[in-house]
Amino acid sequence: MNQELIDQLQNNIILCVDLYKPSHWAMQQKDLENQVLYWEMREGAQYPEAVMVGLQAQILKHLTGVRVDAQKIKEAKLYIDAAMGPGIFNEEGWRYISKELHGLLPLRIRAVPEGSINPVGNVLFTVEATDEKCAWLVEYVETILSQVWYPSTVATLSREVKKDYAKYMTETLGSTKGIEFMLHDFGCRGVGTMETAALGGLGHLVNFVGTDTAPALKAAVDYYEADMATLGFSIPAAEHAITTALGREGEQKAIEDILDAFPSGYVAAPGDGFDIKFYVSTVVGEYLRDRILERDGKFVVRPDSPTEEWPMPADQMVWIFQTIWEKFGGTISPTGYKVINDHLGVLWGDGIEKAGIHHILMALKNAGFATTNVSGMGGGLLQKVNRDTQRCVIKCSAQKRSGVWHDVHKETFGKVSKAGRFLELDLPIVYENGELIRRYTFDEVRENARLI
Repeated sequence: MNQELIDQLQNNIILCVDLYKPSHWAMQQKDLENQVLYWEMREGAQYPEAVMVGLQAQILKHLTGVRVDAQKIKEAKLYIDAAMGPGIFNEEGWRYISKELHGLLPLRIRAVPEGSINPVGNVLFTVEATDEKCAWLVEYVETILSQVWYPSTVATLSREVKKDYAKYMTETLGSTKGIEFMLHDFGCRGVGTMETAALGGLGHLVNFVGTDTAPALKAAVDYYEADMATLGFSIPAAEHAITTALGREGEQKAIEDILDAFPSGYVAAPGDGFDIKFYVSTVVGEYLRDRILERDGKFVVRPDSPTEEWPMPADQMVWIFQTIWEKFGGTISPTGYKVINDHLGVLWGDGIEKAGIHHILMALKNAGFATTNVSGMGGGLLQKVNRDTQRCVIKCSAQKRSGVWHDVHKETFGKVSKAGRFLELDLPIVYENGELIRRYTFDEVRENARLI
């Protein structure tokens, strides 16, 4: 199969679906004329406030413009017939969309603003049909729209970490200046695909600007017209293949080479290749002390690995801050906490989650240090979430049959769904009949999600 056909197949809306969905058109009521789906984060979610982001990306990638043609119908029928047997595929319905509606999807989506903060339990967007012959299509696109859970959940988690930073920065510095750099995204390699990295990293960028997930930058530009001048930032940073290349005895030389390559500005290097204690106290604190102090910039120490002495990152971080304070000194914040010399920074970015970051911030405060370090999250940010983290769900809430609207809901214990058309919510239309009606810029998304 050539690349053009591969790209077409991957963007075939008919196949972006749970495989049982193609059978539903035959099961639905014969007089069905329309139906409404809604999406929410249910009450009982891990975090009480929900950030909604990513719907616009899904719409632009999968729903706008001509989405159905004879070739895509042929491809989809081939796969669905093979998997489910002949007669299941709604070929007539898809051909109607292709021929009579010129390949445009007859749907209407209403939604809260992208980036908006909503209490869990609120309806965040709804979907309905604009053509009575395509009422079945509303349920069909449930799968692709359900995936808004992912960037929304990452954005929600990221914002909760930002709340912790705001608290500790206010208490120990008397200011939250620079908070947008405090949590760095290291999750690109820890997820399953680059598309996952793009959408998850996009969710993080709603709250912070520190990222090493390059696909997220492109997603923000492509889907939200983000300004690259303010979108996301990283710094030159070594990895263990560089710092350990010359062996234990050559670690100092490896760091010197890094400083030669970057004589000014920010640069980071891991210190856990051999012995973090020796690295911080001797290599950084003695051998390279004067050189670091003479630099016009900041040298960032990365610990990143628990040790037998310090199995908990928070304990090791306290020791590192104490040692840097002893070797390099610093200043005292307006609220009375030690601020390490601004030629150095400390970043723990591996194997850390929200709780671990909280413990680090609390331990440093208790040890008398201000919240000036940067933390990073990889898998804990982009991978260790799922649709149940925020109890994300999309459900049918109303159906129009023979000209009359009927409420629809389920009553399962703990999963009671909503009923009705939610017209009282007055949600603005963001998509209709193949066209994105309301396009949010990334600056608008960030403003809607602003914490402080």
